[in-house]
Amino acid sequence: LLAAWALFGGVLGAVLSSFLAVVAQRTTSGESIGGRSRCACGRQLRSLENIPIVGWLRCGGVARCCGAAIPAHLVVCELVCFA
Repeated sequence: LLAAWALFGGVLGAVLSSFLAVVAQRTTSGESIGGRSRCACGRQLRSLENIPIVGWLRCGGVARCCGAAIPAHLVVCELVCFA
């Protein structure tokens, strides 16, 4: 039971850090906080691409639509908050 709570807390930390990174990026660039996440090329991300840590690993650190590199600092922040 303790392991389940630890896993839940880690996942929650990764999700919150991912959300806060999006909020920080969008507010500094003058964008609206609302709306789905999208690639730098403008394509809306699919649900599986948007899962913290797993999405980055699954895509190999590059966007599936255009091949642009996904910044490693985003996944590092998620991992730190997961731990």
